[in-house]
Amino acid sequence: VAHDFGVARGAFLFLASFVLSFGLVKGALNLVAGGLADRFGRKPVLFAGWLAALPIPLLIYAAPNWWWIVAANA
Repeated sequence: VAHDFGVARGAFLFLASFVLSFGLVKGALNLVAGGLADRFGRKPVLFAGWLAALPIPLLIYAAPNWWWIVAANA
């Protein structure tokens, strides 16, 4: 995959951006989801999260470059 997007082997910046963006967004959304789950219940919040995540594999598949993958993963 890295070769397809022109990412050199060992390009730490690209891999770190992927992991960092995922971790930061997941941490922030977990805080928000926790509050929403307290208010509306866990199942509706979980279901809404699943619905929101449905287009992500398509965005990754159609990504024209690495930064689209990073954004879609976040």
